[in-house]
Amino acid sequence: LICADIELVKQKEAMPKLPVARIMFRHKPNFEIGTEGWCYAGGAHHSVISTALTRADIALFAKLTGTELITIGEDTKEADLLHLGERK
Repeated sequence: LICADIELVKQKEAMPKLPVARIMFRHKPNFEIGTEGWCYAGGAHHSVISTALTRADIALFAKLTGTELITIGEDTKEADLLHLGERK
């Protein structure tokens, strides 16, 4: 399970011809680390965005279900990406 912190961004104009969900966001801590982290962690092109659940909620779910969790957020540094996928 990958949990990436993001910031929702208001669209500048409507996108009525886009046949999918219309949401824009910025990766945290920045575009480069956020997208590299997502790819290195094995993130797919399918994702879920929640405005109700926090990182702590997702971490609790992972703990209760015995699911591996990788988090990417404000505290993620470029060096952290080198170790994604390694077992502790």
